[in-house]
Amino acid sequence: MKRVVYVDHVPVLSGAELALCSLLSRLDRSRWQPAVILSAAGPLEERLRKVGIPVEILPMPAMLLGRSPLRRGAFLNPLRDAGGLAYVARLASRLRNRADLIHANSLRACVLAGAAAALAGLPDVWQIHSVVAPPMIPPQASRFLRFLAGRLPSQVIFNSRAAAACFNLPRERVSVVSPGVDGELFAPAEHPSRPAVRVGMIARLAPLKGQHVFIEAAQRLAEAHPQMEFLIAGTPLFGEEDYAQQLRRQAENGPHGDRIRFLGFVEDVPGLMRDLDVVVHASTLPEAFGQVIVEAMLSGRPVVATAIGGPAEIIEDGVTGRLVPPSDAGALAAGIAAVTSDQTAAATMARRARVLALDRFDIGRTTREVEAVYEKALAA
Repeated sequence: MKRVVYVDHVPVLSGAELALCSLLSRLDRSRWQPAVILSAAGPLEERLRKVGIPVEILPMPAMLLGRSPLRRGAFLNPLRDAGGLAYVARLASRLRNRADLIHANSLRACVLAGAAAALAGLPDVWQIHSVVAPPMIPPQASRFLRFLAGRLPSQVIFNSRAAAACFNLPRERVSVVSPGVDGELFAPAEHPSRPAVRVGMIARLAPLKGQHVFIEAAQRLAEAHPQMEFLIAGTPLFGEEDYAQQLRRQAENGPHGDRIRFLGFVEDVPGLMRDLDVVVHASTLPEAFGQVIVEAMLSGRPVVATAIGGPAEIIEDGVTGRLVPPSDAGALAAGIAAVTSDQTAAATMARRARVLALDRFDIGRTTREVEAVYEKALAA
């Protein structure tokens, strides 16, 4: 049995961290012995401990915990600052004699755990959940990460072709493995018997997620579609509280603010999916993936998403969902209206989407693919 230590620098339940939880839930425990190192206590630690995953908190210097993951210094400082180097040394000390393989699950963890694994003489796997290119990440930070990716990790897992395209790595060191989702947990259910049509977004509150575009689209739709309700689930996670307040003001100041509801953090996402008629993914910048898109597809709910980055790889427009241009509230409103106006076509599209999602994104399949990458890293 091989010991795999997973390193993540944030303790919150963001997309990459939820993907980690799903992976660990299906890891073959007869072959792999997992443990996790986090920078601080928080919801991620609590969720992992509940399912029996050992977690160690290795406190990270405040400098390394910059609130925004896109801030340039967050990437450039770790290996240039004395505090960052000291953290790498402490992490390497923890890893020696306690791990056979390191799996870094966030960009900052890739830098820190990659350096620590090299210091400890251990193979490591990077998992990239982001588009590492401007405007998502500053140019200097992008170059820095690409430079390290060419030298530190044994293998690199990308969650989409859009993410992999940012790096020029040898093919034998690259795997594209999408985050897996449990098709039994996210399963179709009968639509609730109610007159309202509920359209929802499920994402952390952040400008790149596009809730402001969704609210503008909702205000356009509300007048012509009095039966529509609009739900926004999520909270700010990385210093985006001002944006969250801006969204509430935007909704309240609109003509139909009472039809837009903010749900905050929702623990029971499968239950919320069952209560929605349409799921929206409104990113304004190219994200590497769209886990909520797959969850909606498996739940049998039609999706309207922006046609950039990973979502454009997941959805075939008009066949398994609707794609619209980013930052275009008019196009988003039209896409939602098109889906809700023809329920038969929407149901057919949703059925096709579930078949596709079960084939490509089943958590059992994707976990086996990650385990195959572990074998390659250990063999090398």
